[in-house]
Amino acid sequence: MSNKKVNLLAATLVVFVAVVIIALTIGIYSTPTEVVSSTAGNYTANLNNGGYVLEDEGFLFYSYPNQKGIYRVETEKKQGSVKIAQKGDGFLQVLGSGYYYTDNNTLYRITLEGKKEQVVREYASRPLIVGSLVFYLDEQGNLKKHSMQNKTESIVINAKQKGKIKEFVVYYKKIYYIDESGCIRKISFDGKKDELFITAKAKKLSLDGQYLFYIENGKLVSAMLKDKEIIKAEITQVDEYAIFGSYIVYTQNDKTYHADVNKILSNEKYKPKVVEKEKVKGISIDENNFYYFANNQLTQLSHDGKIKSVIK
Repeated sequence: MSNKKVNLLAATLVVFVAVVIIALTIGIYSTPTEVVSSTAGNYTANLNNGGYVLEDEGFLFYSYPNQKGIYRVETEKKQGSVKIAQKGDGFLQVLGSGYYYTDNNTLYRITLEGKKEQVVREYASRPLIVGSLVFYLDEQGNLKKHSMQNKTESIVINAKQKGKIKEFVVYYKKIYYIDESGCIRKISFDGKKDELFITAKAKKLSLDGQYLFYIENGKLVSAMLKDKEIIKAEITQVDEYAIFGSYIVYTQNDKTYHADVNKILSNEKYKPKVVEKEKVKGISIDENNFYYFANNQLTQLSHDGKIKSVIK
């Protein structure tokens, strides 16, 4: 890989937080509620890893992989978790005074206190909330758009015409998705403009600032559109991952690592730190920490990898 590509990736990763803050501000104040696309209720990396963890306003909401129930705990206390819902198996997302979760592919909304539960969609696989819109996959593999404002819905991608999509993320009124062949495409919210973005055999698609990340042939790849040129960089071998800024937590060969992406790309002798001697589940992020489930316990790890504790 050329030094030009490595330097560009490093610089962009360092400043991505500023980019996201600016995007949020512009999106929220210049776009009608119906089509706000700057927030999806949770980080795409979290949702792609099951959506088991969500931080909001000083509280951490979480659901154990392969178990039912939603828990809430104050992030500063790290103990005293309260079970606020008996149902729920992931895809936690917050919006306003309530949060959303799935249970056997049914999408529910409930208040932050665990009250007034209601069904939003009887069936919604891999739901993604964007403003007042819910994007989801139906039983036939179509990508649909449901409006919580006017209770209407429409098909964005017809599976019979274009094939079933595997994963998708949203960024600025565009939906990036992995098609049946593994290529990454992008399409407008109304489904009228669909175009090839990256030819690949991709999986585990996530978004971090202006970067798309995905796994191809076992390797994590970053991709950024710069002056109409897509700049890609292979980072490291991974099974599951989550990135925040220049830091990454990932699983590989039955172990879990923490690393600095810039150092991986610039220093061949750099060795990532082993944080767990097992392959963890549900790797997630918030503005301050990484989270994951090890030995069926929710563990919190600071972005720099120096402080680790268990949430109880």
